[in-house]
Amino acid sequence: MFKFPRKDKVKQGYAKEIAALKFVNTIETTITFPLVVREHPDNEYFGYQIVPGRSLQDSVDTLKPATRQMIGQVLDSFLKQFHRSKLAEANMPKHCRS
Repeated sequence: MFKFPRKDKVKQGYAKEIAALKFVNTIETTITFPLVVREHPDNEYFGYQIVPGRSLQDSVDTLKPATRQMIGQVLDSFLKQFHRSKLAEANMPKHCRS
């Protein structure tokens, strides 16, 4: 999947999105995140590998309790690691931090 901005404000958003995707991909988890595979140094575009599957939001109501429990444990583990991480490790450009 490739994204091309139409406005400068969108370019700034891409810088944040790229940094965030790179950051979450450094966390040890069984959750799969899009992987940035191409990026322009001035955020004129970027490309990433799409994560196949369907949204959990679309199927959560049909899941068995044991499956919901397992998903909750995976998310719990990821979020604990995420919150222990340092934002500086995300390598986010200074002009994009808010």
